[in-house]
Amino acid sequence: MIDLPLTRALVELVLFIDQSDEEVVDPDAAANCMHSLAGGFDRLDGQQRVEIAELLRVVASEQRDASSRRRVNDLVHELGLSA
Repeated sequence: MIDLPLTRALVELVLFIDQSDEEVVDPDAAANCMHSLAGGFDRLDGQQRVEIAELLRVVASEQRDASSRRRVNDLVHELGLSA
């Protein structure tokens, strides 16, 4: 079972990485982090993938601005969680 608070924390991390200037987060390190994250999601079973995709959509709907909503919705595809 994957829970909503953990998903929210994951989203906060991704948004921080995405929205940080190059002086704060090295672009190569950010890309490596996202690649590693996607690799971790590759190891989830089918039901877990469905659960996290649904939770990401919930968290996307909670975002205050349109760009953050889009970014979180994009994660479903970037992490290979879409059907």
